[in-house]
Amino acid sequence: MKVIIDTDIGDDIDDALALALALNSPEIEVLAITTVYGRVNLRAKLAAKLLKACNRSDIPIAAGCSKPILEPEPTHFPNQAVALTEGEEYPNIVKEHAVNLIVNILEREKAVTIITLGPLTNIALALLLRKDVFKDKRLVIMGGCLTKPIAEYNVKCDPEAASIVLNSGLPITVVGLDVTLKCIMTTKMLLSLKSSTRPYADVLREYLRLWREHTNRQNPILHDPLAVAVVTRPELVKRRRLCVDVELHGRHTRGLTVIKKNAAPNVEACYDVAVEDFLRLYESRVLA
Repeated sequence: MKVIIDTDIGDDIDDALALALALNSPEIEVLAITTVYGRVNLRAKLAAKLLKACNRSDIPIAAGCSKPILEPEPTHFPNQAVALTEGEEYPNIVKEHAVNLIVNILEREKAVTIITLGPLTNIALALLLRKDVFKDKRLVIMGGCLTKPIAEYNVKCDPEAASIVLNSGLPITVVGLDVTLKCIMTTKMLLSLKSSTRPYADVLREYLRLWREHTNRQNPILHDPLAVAVVTRPELVKRRRLCVDVELHGRHTRGLTVIKKNAAPNVEACYDVAVEDFLRLYESRVLA
């Protein structure tokens, strides 16, 4: 299965854990990785460092949109991340803008799945630029929350982009907080990572250490890895067809994902997950 992964790697550890799962899933062929939101060039280096450790520097990486469609560029970012990428060269980071790389790949490839692990700015702009190349493509989006009044981070960071994508008419699977919050990395899994001798384990351990320093949390929630897993193991989740949109104007509700009743469905929304099966899959592919 050919995929493009669009990520805001560097804020939460789950982006790196998701890339590790994709690279260790034999069913998946990663065509490119693109970065979005804030310090996109540094995010590209963080992705490239992990790919290099996985011996996958053949995969192109492109930096994309640093700011949302309407709002200012974010300034927060763990500064310690800079040191993790210093002194190394990453020839697979291309000069091409992520939006152009996405369009060019979709133009020449058929049956591509785009997995989004961050704000949807790159994908929205690619749709506005060349919607025609999205024919026969599908999206798996980690974002949103439909069972609680929560403005999920990826959607909240660029609500306009999320609305554009959700209303694009493309086949979309939404993997939201409704299911991802149930998928917490166990202490046993963390011990497996600590003792792992896989070539990329050192990089994941570095990223985990930085994340813990930045968040004071211990066990990561596997939001983004679940989105990757759903691409090849759809039976891990239960889904229902719904019409989902984003609140753009509410003073206190901007960024909420809302269900529009009596409207034609535009997504498959995940509402339940086989947690133990997913955790076993992740451990066997990335940590064992």
